[in-house]
Amino acid sequence: MSTKKLIPCAPIFLFLSLLPLSASSENLLESASFGGLAPGSDVGDPWKTKARGEQTAIRVQAPDGDASKDWVYVKDHDSAEKVYLLTDVAPLSKGMLSFRLYMPSGSATVGIYLRNESLDKDQYNIVEFKTLETSGNIYVGGNGQRQKLPVQALDSEFLSFDIEFDATDAGEKIDVYIKDTTGRHLIHSMTTPVANSIDTVMITTDTQTSYSEFYVGDISLSPINLN
Repeated sequence: MSTKKLIPCAPIFLFLSLLPLSASSENLLESASFGGLAPGSDVGDPWKTKARGEQTAIRVQAPDGDASKDWVYVKDHDSAEKVYLLTDVAPLSKGMLSFRLYMPSGSATVGIYLRNESLDKDQYNIVEFKTLETSGNIYVGGNGQRQKLPVQALDSEFLSFDIEFDATDAGEKIDVYIKDTTGRHLIHSMTTPVANSIDTVMITTDTQTSYSEFYVGDISLSPINLN
């Protein structure tokens, strides 16, 4: 079996620096955590879910060997079905989304979106994180304007990310950090032209998924201190 590796973009990683956390300790998703639920159980309120048929599933389950129990497992083997779970949050225009990701096969279509449900459909994904099945590529952006990260998900591995977002006059500023045993590293920064507050968190596959299984764990959403 091959060993999972992160594939960095060398020029960027030469200048990675360890940066302190700038978010407050408040977690707007604390009431939506999975750690207090029994393993194997359905994900209930405040999450709304969609998984239909034997080829799809959403349940509380941690990857084998991980100490944390705050994980959800998502399965989508139906090429016509879209599997998702979403929850509402208090409106937030400057914050940080943190989560861990594990894909047993190293390949899955995973979408983690911060949305504003009051906007038109082509604008309500304010922050988008998406991996593509088979390629291992990871993309981050907003309102459909995504850019490829300088890391890939190949084979199975635990990945840990912070995504900071800030609705500014110039647009939505998005910074992506990856966390490992050496610290927290800035790997991507961008601005999209449309900026809005977010009020919904969504974890999803898409309608073109043919074979995806993944786990999302330790997910939190925190306001960032303005001072």
